[in-house]
Amino acid sequence: MTIMFYSLAILAIVDSFFNLGLFEADSLGGLAMAIPVFIDDVKSFIPSSVRGVQCDGIVDGKPVNVRRLKSGGLMPAVDSVFQTSMGTAQVVATYGHHVVIEILDYNDDYEFEIWDIVDGERYVSDIVDAPTHLAMLAVAHERSMESLAADIRRIEVTLDGNVTKAALERIDNLPRLERNQMIFNATEAFEFIGAVSIVCDEVPTERETVAQQKARIMRERRAAKKLADQMLEDFGIPEDIQAEMDAEFGGEF
Repeated sequence: MTIMFYSLAILAIVDSFFNLGLFEADSLGGLAMAIPVFIDDVKSFIPSSVRGVQCDGIVDGKPVNVRRLKSGGLMPAVDSVFQTSMGTAQVVATYGHHVVIEILDYNDDYEFEIWDIVDGERYVSDIVDAPTHLAMLAVAHERSMESLAADIRRIEVTLDGNVTKAALERIDNLPRLERNQMIFNATEAFEFIGAVSIVCDEVPTERETVAQQKARIMRERRAAKKLADQMLEDFGIPEDIQAEMDAEFGGEF
């Protein structure tokens, strides 16, 4: 019963990574290629069909789909510069349906209220400016990454108790933020103001061969395994349960 619970939980985690669009696999099973497209061109897209494959628009004769942020807004490409409530931001990295932005010039009028509760009553205990708030978010992110790294070290060990090489590599690859950076997310209502390109994914229109499909599945499994480890911070899997799962699934998870 316990093994089944953890197995289903991890499978759900793996599935969530594909929902994040990290691989952007299309309906034909191929892996999509990201293409930056100016936002004005994206707004002029007309939904089309190429060789029976639906797409959001056509770029240089190639069918593409617009990639969106987790909350539904358009995903800005790396190096895009636009305005946020905190100030002028530049995209420094993208992964899946998430982007990292860096604030280049702070908005001096920005204020963030910090609320507290005393005797059941909520009140504003402090008001901070943009640099302070951004630094607070970066510190919180760093703490969550340290917690995740600790879980990886605890879970991914060899029989003699040493952390595996793959686990150490995953820890080294955990996303880190500088004090002037943050994870950016937005809904469809967000209006980009500035020099912005949007991430679009090419939609392959040719079916894979059997060999290509096998190779893709292996790549996706390895990537999903790597990413799934990063979401296990909420699952404290005991070593005996992990050993039973490895025995049951041949170390797949």
